[in-house]
Amino acid sequence: MKVSLISDSKTRINFFPELSELLAEKIADIETEIFFVPFPEDIPAKAKEAIESEESELVFVFSACKKLDFRAELLLSKLVDVELQTGKKIIKIIKKKSLDLFQGSEKNEKEELAKKWCEFIIDYLYKPELFEPK
Repeated sequence: MKVSLISDSKTRINFFPELSELLAEKIADIETEIFFVPFPEDIPAKAKEAIESEESELVFVFSACKKLDFRAELLLSKLVDVELQTGKKIIKIIKKKSLDLFQGSEKNEKEELAKKWCEFIIDYLYKPELFEPK
């Protein structure tokens, strides 16, 4: 299984190596590829490219914006368009940059983010019943 991890340089935290390592520990046949683009607006094109040329089965996008405004909504909308065009799932994590996202040691932040999103990806892939409304 191939998973593409995509972010932008404006996000300013890179936990993808830690996330890749955790996923490799938990999923035997996983292959991850990491991509960074200069701006959040470039993410949808990179996601589409990763799906089409790299044949990724799943794309994980993480972007931390200064504020959740029309740009964040546009990014989300464009990622949904890519999903509809390609028929592949994109896990879309678009967060507001906040002080708590970058407090503490950078190493601890990276490990916490990697652990959180690794669990989410595994649940998404292997435990879809967790997402059913209660």
